[in-house]
Amino acid sequence: MATSAEAPTEQLEACSIQGTIVYTSEKNGSDENGDGSQEKPFQTPLQAYRQHGDNVTIYVDSKDETK
Repeated sequence: MATSAEAPTEQLEACSIQGTIVYTSEKNGSDENGDGSQEKPFQTPLQAYRQHGDNVTIYVDSKDETK
């Protein structure tokens, strides 16, 4: 199990059921032009689910600009 000193992403990876990893960003993503990568995230988790189905781990960026 992850310790509190590990980064949140590492904790999530340790707990997740491995599937396709997809990134979303409400601020920088696009449901029309995104591909779910870190460089071209989807805007919404719903689009990530639509494109990749049930076996997907969706990372959502923070709405807090300092994180």
